[in-house]
Amino acid sequence: NIAKPLSFEDSNIYISPNSFYKPFRRIQNVRKLNALYIDLDYYTLEAYKDMTADQILWQLENDYFKREVPEASFVVITGRGIAIYWLIEPAPHMALPLWNAVQKFFLEKLKEVGADSKSVDAARVMRLSGSTNQKNGQATEILVYDNKYRYSLREIQEQYMPNLTPYVKNPAL
Repeated sequence: NIAKPLSFEDSNIYISPNSFYKPFRRIQNVRKLNALYIDLDYYTLEAYKDMTADQILWQLENDYFKREVPEASFVVITGRGIAIYWLIEPAPHMALPLWNAVQKFFLEKLKEVGADSKSVDAARVMRLSGSTNQKNGQATEILVYDNKYRYSLREIQEQYMPNLTPYVKNPAL
């Protein structure tokens, strides 16, 4: 028997890059944080609605990657938009406050090209590459930049984010 490759052509399949203690997709069940991600719904914006995914990727590579945000580990063209992933060194759930801060920073930096504010929670699921977007029948595809390299949350914080001001206790209290 010859093995056949899996085909997800007629399926809506979603995954989470993060892992969970229990099989319930809730923030309180997150076990490890493995990636940062942003879903770009550029097609909802007047300035970008007629652009192709390749044109948006060109803009990301020229104006955002390595300038505003780190270079992506990989990108999934989701059939309507683009999902950008940055692999990180696995971090325990206690790192969730820093993870959230980085996610919100990426959201703000990519908002003008359609970053979806609903796509930034740690329990988010995203469309699996190789499946079909049932909303429009488009197959998804993955573009790998450098999936061997993993960022650390601290590295991103230090290289891209503004310095955080230290907490100062109110002397009046």
